[in-house]
Amino acid sequence: GADNYWSFLNMHPAGYERGDGENMTIRLGYHSPSIHSLNPIYNPSICCLSSRFQLVYESLLKRDPYTGELLPWLAENYAVGTYTHPVYGPCHKIKFNICGRYAMWSDGTPLTAADVYFTFVELDDILKAHGLPPPWWKHDIMNILDFKILDPYNFEVLFNCSSICVLDWIADQIILPKHIWKPIVK
Repeated sequence: GADNYWSFLNMHPAGYERGDGENMTIRLGYHSPSIHSLNPIYNPSICCLSSRFQLVYESLLKRDPYTGELLPWLAENYAVGTYTHPVYGPCHKIKFNICGRYAMWSDGTPLTAADVYFTFVELDDILKAHGLPPPWWKHDIMNILDFKILDPYNFEVLFNCSSICVLDWIADQIILPKHIWKPIVK
């Protein structure tokens, strides 16, 4: 099938549903002749590598390959609502409950709302303070007006606009582990 997140996880040699134990190498082609960096913050070949980073770093939501619907992924559930901003007028907000009680980074550290805050807000501020450009996904989250951590596994994102695209803007954004990436970025 088409190469995407779902099909990549289901690849196997013909006739071996779980692989044959020997021929398990997947070779992929990219649009660019070489890959210069695997840094997820400054992805040099966004159209080719961004889906590959989603095999390392997950997102809050995923799109069902059969229906196109957004599915909770790192988020156990979410609720989209509206609020009235004194300047911007009617705006969207999304409240997320993440499955950090079950989702862990490879070193066993639980995923928390602080990881999402770091990825969406704090990372850009640190990069800016060092005179560095924003992460490649900044354009997708630039309409976030406020990010409120309610507790370790719940947070609310307030947008500065009303749009049917608010979930799409967040859906594919990878989440980075704060405890790993903050020291590296600083």
